[in-house]
Amino acid sequence: MDSADYFNNGKSRHDKKQYHEAIIEFTQAIELDSNHKDAYYNRGLCYYGLAMYEKAIEDYSNAIRLDPGHKLAYYDRSISYRKLGRIKESKNDLDRATGLT
Repeated sequence: MDSADYFNNGKSRHDKKQYHEAIIEFTQAIELDSNHKDAYYNRGLCYYGLAMYEKAIEDYSNAIRLDPGHKLAYYDRSISYRKLGRIKESKNDLDRATGLT
């Protein structure tokens, strides 16, 4: 299997709210392609779904590193920051998300 296969399996498991299984699939996709921004982003969504906000922020940050214009990653990272009470960082990311064209 290639990274796209693992990514697609991860998406399917995420859609079924099988977050632990999806994380395994997205991790495999990342191991095969360390520049797979969508795998990082979607794994972040799974961590968020498990209330693992620090891990979600780490993955959203990797997606942003690979694609500085990734509006959804900024937005979702903003929400994760807010969940942790990091209001200033949350606001900064929300401003970035809404300011990107």
